[in-house]
Amino acid sequence: ASDARIRLFGRSTNLGQKSALRYLLAKAGGRYLMFSDQDDIWHPGKIEALRASIGDASLSYGISELIDQDGNSLGKSLLDFVGPPFTGLDRIDFLLKNTASGHAMIVRREVVDPGIFLFDADYDWLIATVATFSAGVVYAPDAITYHRQHANNQVNRLGRAERPTRSKQVARRHWVMRLYEALSVLQGASTVSEQKRVAFHRLCRALRADVLIGDAPAFHNKKFETAFTQALDALGIPAAERWRLQRPIAKICRGPLHPKALRDTLFLRGKK
Repeated sequence: ASDARIRLFGRSTNLGQKSALRYLLAKAGGRYLMFSDQDDIWHPGKIEALRASIGDASLSYGISELIDQDGNSLGKSLLDFVGPPFTGLDRIDFLLKNTASGHAMIVRREVVDPGIFLFDADYDWLIATVATFSAGVVYAPDAITYHRQHANNQVNRLGRAERPTRSKQVARRHWVMRLYEALSVLQGASTVSEQKRVAFHRLCRALRADVLIGDAPAFHNKKFETAFTQALDALGIPAAERWRLQRPIAKICRGPLHPKALRDTLFLRGKK
């Protein structure tokens, strides 16, 4: 109450994470956004480190050190589970994988379209994908979030023995829809150049026509794989990055998606 920089908006009902963030986004008027949507602890120097590192980039993110429910260190970070941090401009890796957690980032306000929170995919991954094709992403290892792990975690249930295994069909469906949502966001992102938006639009249309609703081949969809290669050419993605996507894209293109699996994905996504 004594700090004019802080505004509190209360709600009588639980909107859910994404609806609440979308509501708060409409209230935010600053140049930069940070998300505190979990019961984590921020290092006292976290904000300063992120603000100093972002420079001219669209987004900067730090490390998420894992702690237990009582705040004790678990000796690991999220990067031990998702891999080395992605940084740079036009980082195509973000299309299929994310290393930038929402609770660990600072992002320019114009990068975060309210529509991002309407998608089923993780909002932080979609934001990072748009950022890397806007002015780029940087990593600030000195910006530390102590990310709490406990029995009630909604996401990042790391190392849990009870995590269900997915069939190849379900896993493929997941990656197809994840890529489709990323392309849907990128083709309309105002901070992405027109040339890139056109390339993403063509790729999104090809994914929909050749994989989602087209006649699926029995073994391998070369048509979409060719469209993906052409998009990489249009985006100017260097060969050094392309090889990392060959295997995941091949998995997306390999074999048909069962009609019922697609129907459930497209029309019944709210029912888990």
